[in-house]
Amino acid sequence: MKKTYLATAVAALFATSITSAIAADTLLDDVVVSSSRSEQRSFDAPASIQSVNREVIQDSGPQVNMSEALNKVPGVVALNRQNYAQDLQISIRGFGARTAFGVRGVRIIADGIPATIPDGQGQSSTVSLTSTDRIEVLRGPLAQLYGNSAGGVIQTFTREAPEKPELMAQGHFGSYDTYRTDWQYADKIGQFGLVADYSTFKTDGFRQNSQTERNQFNGKLTYQHNDQTKIDVIANIFDMPYAYDPAGLSQADAMATPEKSNNTARQRKIIKQSQIGTVLTHSLDGVSKITARLYGGNRENTHYNAATAWVGLDRDYYGLGISYSTKSKVLGKETAWIVGFDFDKSTEVNQAGSSTNGEKTSTLTRNEDRLAQNRDFYAQASMQLNEKWSMLGGARSTEVKLSSSGLGGYTGAPIGSLGDVSFNATNPVLGLTFHAQDNMNIYANYGRGVETPTLAEMSYDSSLNNTFNTNLKASKSDHYEAGMKWLPNNRSRLDVAAFYVKSSDEIITATSSSGKTAFTNSPGGTTRKGLELAYQNQFVPAMKFNFTGTLIDAEFNDGFTYSSFGTKTVSAGNKIPGIPNGMMLSSLQWSSTDFNRNKYRQILGTLATLEWFAAGELHGRDTNDQIYKAGGYSGYNFRLAHRLDVNRITWTAYTQANNLTDKKYMGSVIVGNSTPFEPAPGRNWMVGLNATARF
Repeated sequence: MKKTYLATAVAALFATSITSAIAADTLLDDVVVSSSRSEQRSFDAPASIQSVNREVIQDSGPQVNMSEALNKVPGVVALNRQNYAQDLQISIRGFGARTAFGVRGVRIIADGIPATIPDGQGQSSTVSLTSTDRIEVLRGPLAQLYGNSAGGVIQTFTREAPEKPELMAQGHFGSYDTYRTDWQYADKIGQFGLVADYSTFKTDGFRQNSQTERNQFNGKLTYQHNDQTKIDVIANIFDMPYAYDPAGLSQADAMATPEKSNNTARQRKIIKQSQIGTVLTHSLDGVSKITARLYGGNRENTHYNAATAWVGLDRDYYGLGISYSTKSKVLGKETAWIVGFDFDKSTEVNQAGSSTNGEKTSTLTRNEDRLAQNRDFYAQASMQLNEKWSMLGGARSTEVKLSSSGLGGYTGAPIGSLGDVSFNATNPVLGLTFHAQDNMNIYANYGRGVETPTLAEMSYDSSLNNTFNTNLKASKSDHYEAGMKWLPNNRSRLDVAAFYVKSSDEIITATSSSGKTAFTNSPGGTTRKGLELAYQNQFVPAMKFNFTGTLIDAEFNDGFTYSSFGTKTVSAGNKIPGIPNGMMLSSLQWSSTDFNRNKYRQILGTLATLEWFAAGELHGRDTNDQIYKAGGYSGYNFRLAHRLDVNRITWTAYTQANNLTDKKYMGSVIVGNSTPFEPAPGRNWMVGLNATARF
């Protein structure tokens, strides 16, 4: 992707920014909590942070994948693999791009409870989007205050119960025999509030051998004891009885027959997860506040990754955290403080064995007991120096322990400790904000981060032998950013951020074969530098324009070689695999009612959205071979919705058409794989109907 694309888009959006004030809801209404752990407008937050509200989540699609909404946030790459056995491929400023499954390098938090275990590996599929009120994304140095593998932080928040009962039912149907249903009940009775949501999803998939079924329950019970004390209890059950894995394709096959599967063995994954947690918020005196969380859960995961083999785990996890925040004067300056402690622990029995006709046999080839645990302390303070300047500083002390022990159970099986390792780091963060005008903030931040290897990344040595690879080091990084937030008027907003990240001991793929992947550390450093832009403008009462763009240059600073089934050479300047050199999304929305809302704050009438998306090239290997390189692409999506009130029921009909020009392109790549390409679907469609009754 050429950089002139972004320059042209910037010029176009400024051409539309000369507008008159429009009497409607202002763009200042977004409330976030991520950056400073206290409620404030994202405009005032001294960091790169965006909030995606319920309206955008609902209008973006059937609410199956977080990628539907996250593609509207700059700096975030959320690729739908069209492979529900491996989850989305999410990265923020290039962190997390190497993952072959799940989410790594990016922390996910749902209702204050981590969806990322202590080693840095998490899941996005367990987040219930149908009951999510908003998604907040924090990028850059301040994210380092959230601990290990915080290349960025994604937080989701379940909606609050309404004052009057609501019953919602919705269904979607689309290409590839895709079905989506959701039922939700929400009500408040006295001091108690309830949101209960159950959703189903089933598809035959765009590609062969990609059939999937998922069922999910998310419930939130709130007890408002008084004005000072609130307790939330959140329960989540995720059941995926099957998700077939079509596997990656070669470059030639991906272009010629993108619907093809490279999975002759009908690989599939089965997941069951249940979790419950509680969050207590207690205000001591109107200034000081205590927040505490306690949670626990279980996850069972079985992956049949070959005709005669399977891998799986049975994981129990739990954790607690407590923080204290207050405000005081320091050196005569208003200062907000917060100190806290987090403890999280995950234990799992990790096994592998043989299978026959897609079912387990009694023969094991791996049987280990693994542990991941963190113990963190953090402190953060923000000070208003004067009317024009404010400062933020903080630090987090992180201790992560990983270990594995053999349990026996098969001939020659090890018994006892296979190794343990501890990673310790104290990471500071410092930021400065210049409040140039009431409608303009300029900020600069620095932070140091750490990313430990995950238990899965330590599973094999470079020859793909079963082991616990304690030779892997944690990657360390220094993050710098500078940004500006500007509100030209009450209907337009511009966010710009430039970033530079320098890392050492980058964890990279050493070799991958037959479902096994070994990792090593890059002997040289890496850099990630880029520019992010987000712009919103309602330039006439009935029309809105949105644009997000990211340019990123992520490369190895030094050349090196390593041996893995032959010598591999990485030249200085090679691009870090899995990171597109650019991502852009722009949309033009028209409303038949000038974006007027009903009393439930939903836009009435017809809403039409035309969307243009584009992405730059990315590499599948750190050697940057052309045969493992995916080219850039662009395309169009169109969505149409109509909403009306009939008595006490709000009806909404949806339709969407994706990839209007039927473009062939690579949706994602599996980093380090010999057949890394995961093609995106051609032209496809979805229709839906939502009915929300209020009593």
